[in-house]
Amino acid sequence: MDLDRVISRARNVMLDPLGEWPAIAAERSSVGEVFNPYVLLLAAIPPFAGFLRGSIFRMGHHPLGFFSGLRWAIFAWLVSLVAIWLFALVIDALAPAYGGTKDRVQAVKTAAFAHTPVWIAGLFHLFGSLGNTVTILAGLFSIWLLFLALPHTMKAPHERTVGYTIATVVLGAIVSMALGWLVHGLSPRRHLPPRPPVSAQVGESLPGPAVPGGPAIPAPGEAIPAPPAPGSGAGFKPGPAETAPDGSTVLDEFKRRMESAAKKMEQARQSGDAAAQRDAVGEAVGTVLGGGAKVEALSPEQLRAFVPASLGGLPRTKISVERNGALGLQISTARATYGDGDQSLQLEITDMGSVRGLMALAQWASVLHEQETDDSWDRTRKVDGRIVHEKWDAATQAGEYGVVLGERFAVKISGDVRQVSTLQAALRGIDLEGLEALRNQGVQK
Repeated sequence: MDLDRVISRARNVMLDPLGEWPAIAAERSSVGEVFNPYVLLLAAIPPFAGFLRGSIFRMGHHPLGFFSGLRWAIFAWLVSLVAIWLFALVIDALAPAYGGTKDRVQAVKTAAFAHTPVWIAGLFHLFGSLGNTVTILAGLFSIWLLFLALPHTMKAPHERTVGYTIATVVLGAIVSMALGWLVHGLSPRRHLPPRPPVSAQVGESLPGPAVPGGPAIPAPGEAIPAPPAPGSGAGFKPGPAETAPDGSTVLDEFKRRMESAAKKMEQARQSGDAAAQRDAVGEAVGTVLGGGAKVEALSPEQLRAFVPASLGGLPRTKISVERNGALGLQISTARATYGDGDQSLQLEITDMGSVRGLMALAQWASVLHEQETDDSWDRTRKVDGRIVHEKWDAATQAGEYGVVLGERFAVKISGDVRQVSTLQAALRGIDLEGLEALRNQGVQK
């Protein structure tokens, strides 16, 4: 496959997936032919865009030197190749369970070509924070491409494709998480002098009221209750996000939307109108991920109102607010920096309006994570029905604390501070109740 064919394949996968997947499935090829040059070239885009930004243009908070950055880019590129291979193994292994046919080459095709939007989105890492938004949208689009691919490449029955897709994404996420830990463990770090251990900070009081309408903020180092035994049902409390009035679950609704969107796309394809097909792709992706409705994210002016002039006793030094869209999806993000020269905080408020349906699915799934060492921890848990994430590293005196509101808004505070309680207390300076009250703003049924 030459460069022109690589470009043509990437363009067709993204703009005409219903026509391209049957062609991909019918092609006679090998694993090597899929990897070389398609995967080798496209997988190099994100890490080397990051290398250009951090090591050549010297942008970002902690840019690396030329050789350190280059080594890191090569390492990340190799890890991404391994990730595609492992993802293909997951697709192949799950095929019989969902009525499909095991075929290693077809599984590699599926994993590689469905990942196309994420790789291309890596170009936007050159533009800083915009790259994060575009990557999120691209990842969601990749899930949709996977759903469209499985009936053709893995011969899965249409009625079982939704379950196959969800199972693949869940197991694939576990694989990605494991690789992420590997990359994080081997990534270059700043060399700083030793800091007091976390135990020295435990017991710090948190002044001020609890977060209005939000989860109770745990004290630094507070023990996390042990999770319930598998199958016990303990800790699971169905609510509006989990169970609809007719008794259906979020998962049932997600399946229904995907199947309905696929039918609309097939109708557009049968019409023979290329423009209608492209419009159908955008509408289908937006509807599926938006919870059955099109959602217009908050305007920059609306989101800016939730960024205070000072936070945690530190003055605001920088602010940026933007709204981006692609394929009928919209995401708004506000970012601000606070500091006094000694300490610094970064606030990020994201309106995931167009993908609130997927946010609801994440809430329903109760994704939990806990990792702890002598001087650091990283944990995600559900508190009062909300997803809360906390991360702290005493060695570098840096961390982050965030919460998801209304299955739509993500609020995160991070920074280089003396103690994690500073991050937790700073969250109280945000009008979380007011933000959550806008959960249905811009929703078009």
